[in-house]
Amino acid sequence: MATKRKISDERIEELKASSIDLSDIPEITEEMWKTGHLRNWKPAKKSITVRIDFDNLE
Repeated sequence: MATKRKISDERIEELKASSIDLSDIPEITEEMWKTGHLRNWKPAKKSITVRIDFDNLE
């Protein structure tokens, strides 16, 4: 069984304050938002119908 650990407020602040190297991530521009994949993304959906006998619901 796993034991629960409590994280102190100081540790949380330390993690928030730690530096994260973002130098290899390109900056997002307005052009990226206009032509980006997520702008035109629609989840795949398929309409289905299910019939269940009433006696199976009881």
